[in-house]
Amino acid sequence: MSFKIKKILLAIVDVSAKKAIARAATIARKSNAQIELFSAVRPTSAFLASKARSLRLSRAHVEERLAKLEALAQELRAEGFKISCTVELDYSGAEAILRRVQAVKPDLVIVEAHKHSLLSRVMLSQTDFELIRSCPTPVLIVKSVAVAGRPAVLAALDPWHESGKPAALDARIAEVGHSISRALGGKLHATHVHAPLMRYETDSVMAPVVVPVPVREQKKHTAAIRNRFRSAARKLEIAPQNVHLRLGDPGIVLPELARSLKVDTVVMGAVSRSALSRVLIGNTAERVLDAMQCNMLIVKPRGFRPAKR
Repeated sequence: MSFKIKKILLAIVDVSAKKAIARAATIARKSNAQIELFSAVRPTSAFLASKARSLRLSRAHVEERLAKLEALAQELRAEGFKISCTVELDYSGAEAILRRVQAVKPDLVIVEAHKHSLLSRVMLSQTDFELIRSCPTPVLIVKSVAVAGRPAVLAALDPWHESGKPAALDARIAEVGHSISRALGGKLHATHVHAPLMRYETDSVMAPVVVPVPVREQKKHTAAIRNRFRSAARKLEIAPQNVHLRLGDPGIVLPELARSLKVDTVVMGAVSRSALSRVLIGNTAERVLDAMQCNMLIVKPRGFRPAKR
């Protein structure tokens, strides 16, 4: 099944999100897609004014934001794009976006990235991290402007499913990756970053210690991973010369590989975890996000349902 982009939800705080706007226009032009400009406005607190005045101020803020979106929409319509605008009141930008996704069923959500602290990552206080965890629709997090020439799109695969991802997710990542690379006029690459084979034994106080693995066994392990990865890439119609197997930590290796290949967008899979396991285990997509200089496209498995909190 081919991933087609017919409707884009461009979620912006204000019209200053120029990178995200430009990227949405690029994809929409190639895909002949409609764009909905969406923004959420925080309601005026009743503690600062009477209930009636708070409601009037909130409505005024909505109208002001909508006017700004409409001005931007007019510029895009003049270039031939099909644009609509929506503004909603909500204390949480992420929840407003997720509700809109459920309502209009876009094929792609686009947001512009912002810097995050470790605390905000754990406390779920940032919109894009919440979308990584909870949005069923592919989410493009824009961090950079377009790369000149034929930009590379890099699909991060996990053919061994070591990160607890369902087997069908790799096919979904490649499907979305092919579509985005065509929209950008680039080539799709694939990578798998794997850890070295390790063996643990207990010491005198029953604490786990790492024991070196024989070189022959390590080579056999790496060869098995290479064969399975190449086989998976072949089935996903990714050219052999664009397949990159790497050893190490994805949080370090993926950004390095993206820089060396001059990647425009990295496509990664993400699954939802409970708040406790997220803190203990972490989430590869989230760890990579801040280290990556290029754009990131987060893909969920088909039939994805966010984990209960």
